Amino acid sequence: MRITKGPIYSKVETNGIPIAQKLLSYRDIIFVHVGYGMKEVVKYKYMLSPKGRFLTGLLPRVTEGFERLGRKVEILHDSKFPPEPLYKLNPIPYLRDYQEKLVEAACEHHRGVIVAPTGAGKTLIAMSIINNYPKARIVFVVPTKSLFKQTETKFREFFKGEKIGLIGDGENSPERITIAIINSLSKPKKIKNAMEADIIIVDECHKVSSVVGGYGQILRSPAPIKIGLTATPPKDKRKWFLEGLVGPILGEAKKEDLVAMGHISKPKVIIRHIPTIGGLKKVSYQMAYEKGVVENKLRNKMVVDELMQQTGEGKTCLVIVSRIKHGHLIASMFQRFHKGKRKFKFLYSINKADEREEIRIALDKKEIDFAITTTVWKEGIDIPSLDVIINAAGGKDEIPCLQWIGRGMRATKDKSSFLIVDFFDESSNFLVSHFGNRFARYCKEGWI
Repeated sequence: MRITKGPIYSKVETNGIPIAQKLLSYRDIIFVHVGYGMKEVVKYKYMLSPKGRFLTGLLPRVTEGFERLGRKVEILHDSKFPPEPLYKLNPIPYLRDYQEKLVEAACEHHRGVIVAPTGAGKTLIAMSIINNYPKARIVFVVPTKSLFKQTETKFREFFKGEKIGLIGDGENSPERITIAIINSLSKPKKIKNAMEADIIIVDECHKVSSVVGGYGQILRSPAPIKIGLTATPPKDKRKWFLEGLVGPILGEAKKEDLVAMGHISKPKVIIRHIPTIGGLKKVSYQMAYEKGVVENKLRNKMVVDELMQQTGEGKTCLVIVSRIKHGHLIASMFQRFHKGKRKFKFLYSINKADEREEIRIALDKKEIDFAITTTVWKEGIDIPSLDVIINAAGGKDEIPCLQWIGRGMRATKDKSSFLIVDFFDESSNFLVSHFGNRFARYCKEGWI
């Protein structure tokens, strides 16, 4: 069985298409209107074109599938594209064993996803991979301005003497090693930097969800090496697109192992019960969230009291909100009851990347007592000394929940555990259900 391999797509010869179609099929659930209701319908979808073309990241899956059936596979390289650049392992003496193994796996296989929890050193792993390709053109893709600025600081410290290119937040100065924000890099005048790269590394790669959009455009570059980094790989149909555009999971550093070795902190969850508010059982989710969470004065006062208690014990805190209005309400309430007693910042979309980085450093150095933040700090932000995360936002999705918690997971010489404060809202069935999702995740992780 012959398969022609290219950097974006590969193609199986005609007599292998029926088998490849089975190997590259997945169940998708859609909802259709039936009368006055909705009906759940299961459909099979295929990551294979009628002529046998498929995304190259799926090649290991296809090859292994044919070999399980006793079919020998011959890989032919598409001569229109250059081969993978050569690498030479340049060991970093302070890498941990698991980090070395993940770096070696990425360099050996050229394509795929590295899974590691926050605090495991994913940026250091990425920089070590880059270090093994001294002549390659590399683009490192990040999702947010905050992560962009933080990554720039780390790259400049690691690659001393090398110019670091920047694309995003008003910058457009590509170099051999370039850090780029996804929304900036995918613009027509800048995407050529991805098209001309030898290596593309995508941080927070669980955001890859289709072949269209910013990530799809960038990862359909002819770059022969594509690596993804994430703490939370997708479990639904998005995993097929991530695997197709980047590659399979190459290795994983597990949270429980790193906690046992003292490399990351173990969270401890405490739950605060919110008294019931009448009149929210039959309203929409939007109304229940607005009245039961955002504008709930008693709930916000409990957040303020929690902040006073925790910071009074010398702990730094990060308060999570999903709406800017909610952050302003908590901040103004804290000022009303405790003006001048604590130093804090409210961080949201209005803050420039430099400001966000200054606040992150101040919180990490304990120069301020706490910060309130929206989704601008959801992913990748490194605050090793953080002691407490207060989830004032609630939420039902376990991936954002884990991403927020990751802000406090890095261990330090003064910290081996940290606290998560969550709230049980019982005024609305929506809020009860969402809390149930979070609570189930906490139990699964062994944090309660």
